[in-house]
Formats: sequence, structure tokens, C-alpha cells
Amino acid sequence: MLRVELLYLGVQEYLLLIMVHHIAADGWSTGILVRELAEQYRCCMEGRIADLPVLPVQYGDYALWQRLHLSGGAIRT
Repeated sequence: MLRVELLYLGVQEYLLLIMVHHIAADGWSTGILVRELAEQYRCCMEGRIADLPVLPVQYGDYALWQRLHLSGGAIRT
């Protein structure tokens, strides 16, 4: 769903390629990815730690909620 490659173009010149499947990201989430990646890069160059917001929900939380919901009889075969 996500592939990232860093290409070396020359002395101190690189190209970052990010390929994301449309099912894994949309315009809204792509904007967040770009902003946070840029912030991480700036902080790395300045020798400081990025101050990004802590996510209140992780993918693992969603997976657990879904598993609990489905085990409660939401789907009958």
C-alpha cells in the first residue's frame, strides 16, 4: 500500500519518491503526510526533535474495535 524510495542524484541531491495506493490514502491524509514529513526533515536538519501531535487513535485500536464488533454477532454466516 505504501512504497518509499530515496534516489541519489548527485552530491547532496536526492529525490524522495512516495507511492501510495488510493485505498490507503486520500487528499486529506496525503496533506498530513507531506506536512509531517517536512517537519521531521526540518527538525532533523536543525538537530531537534519534531513536536508532532500524539494520535488519539492508532490503527491497532480500530482493528480491535472491529474485531470486537464482529465477534458480537454483527455478521452472521
